[in-house]
Amino acid sequence: MISPIQRTRCSQLCTVVAALALLVAFAAPAAAQLVPYGSRPPADNIGTPGYRYKIVAQGATDAAFPSCTGLDDTWQHGAAPWFGEPEPCELPNCNPGLCVIYQDAETPWVPSVSDILVCYTVELCGELDTIDDVSLRVDNDAAVFVDGVAGTVTSGVGEAGDGNAPFCWAGPADDPDNDGLSTDGLCMSEGCPDSGPLPANSGTGQDKMVFTGFAAAGAGEHIIAVRARNRTQLSFLDIEVNGTGEVGPCAEVCVGDDDDDDDDDDDTQELKDE
Repeated sequence: MISPIQRTRCSQLCTVVAALALLVAFAAPAAAQLVPYGSRPPADNIGTPGYRYKIVAQGATDAAFPSCTGLDDTWQHGAAPWFGEPEPCELPNCNPGLCVIYQDAETPWVPSVSDILVCYTVELCGELDTIDDVSLRVDNDAAVFVDGVAGTVTSGVGEAGDGNAPFCWAGPADDPDNDGLSTDGLCMSEGCPDSGPLPANSGTGQDKMVFTGFAAAGAGEHIIAVRARNRTQLSFLDIEVNGTGEVGPCAEVCVGDDDDDDDDDDDTQELKDE
């Protein structure tokens, strides 16, 4: 049984916490790196939020992609294969002598000519929070969806390695119409995952391609879906998500006061995660 004094104090606490949560939710959000490169979900929380992935034949469809709903056991959990440990770094997936990034990470993504489908859940805390772009370091090609909306590549390393367009490109054998896109719409690229074209390997540590044009906003879970394609022996994928606001776990809010003035347990105030 909860006394009237206890109920009043608990109600006051809950009111204060709820008010603070509303202030945070509707405050003008600041620009933020929501998911940095190299992110791994905690070992005890793999799945949601976190990475799920599946290796498929090039162009193969999957009922769960790009919505990322109803993922079955064929979808594996990350700690991510696309940003694995660099040891042992060796062919066919890794070559540190060719690309500097392979000294720090590799993607044991096999077979060598295939697609990797990736799903990642991002929880935003504020009603005004947004997902503005998804950046990739990738070898070779990719398409990105946020909440099912396909993104458009608006910046990146560029074919000349100088940050200028075209941002999607490939040789004539792979891109005969020279539009920089695969037949199924992936942005194509060559060279190292985070730099300009070989052999110059210019400016390591760059975004290979940056996707924008999403309408993802507001508190709650948002789904990042990536299809990446390996057209050559080496393979690599890493993902960065940028926007405004704050990612979960979010501030606590109050639930549970039924205001019926009886003394049953459902009058007890609790704090519960959103």
